[in-house]
Amino acid sequence: MLYKPSAPVPRVAVKVKRSRGRVVNRPRQQALNMNTKDGRRLRDIADGLATGMGGWAGLDELQVQAVRAAAEMTFLAETIRRRALEGDKTVSIDDVIRATRTAALFVKRLGIKPRKDDQGPDLAAFLLAREAAE
Repeated sequence: MLYKPSAPVPRVAVKVKRSRGRVVNRPRQQALNMNTKDGRRLRDIADGLATGMGGWAGLDELQVQAVRAAAEMTFLAETIRRRALEGDKTVSIDDVIRATRTAALFVKRLGIKPRKDDQGPDLAAFLLAREAAE
């Protein structure tokens, strides 16, 4: 015999505190508090990398995660380098090199290519402009 409840069972909607949609909907949200100096620096690095890839709006979820990872590694490399330059004896030159190399690898994997307008004039154009000015 099949069980039939006498009254319909209400379905309760459960609100999820955190979901994956947050990554897509708010890609600029970073791991650090944005009200701190370090948080603002991390956001600036991430914004620069995202701009190099066409802006936050044009990135899919995997690209957003890659930009965040590259920005975080770059920030960590900067922090380790700063600590070494300030004379912190717990940071070795190997730590600085390893962190810098890893950050460069993360940024290289993003595939950001320099734009043509970012490059300066070639030598011939520079010399022609210099001769015209004289």
